[in-house]
Amino acid sequence: MGATMTLETFRQSLLSFSIAEWAVVAVVVISFVAVTTTVGFVMGPIVGYSVVMLSRRAKRRGTAFEAEKSASTTK
Repeated sequence: MGATMTLETFRQSLLSFSIAEWAVVAVVVISFVAVTTTVGFVMGPIVGYSVVMLSRRAKRRGTAFEAEKSASTTK
């Protein structure tokens, strides 16, 4: 089974969004609404949230990769 997220965890992650991350969500929602009209109101926020969370994950992995890379070059 996949990982589950409680409603409180979801709420906390939404509260942690920066202004720039909310702007990304808004752009995704507006784009989805422009292309798919009514479906965009449902899918836009879901996809926007996913984009922000995936970009956070990529940043964490990139930072970890850079730290590992610099540690291996200093040996």
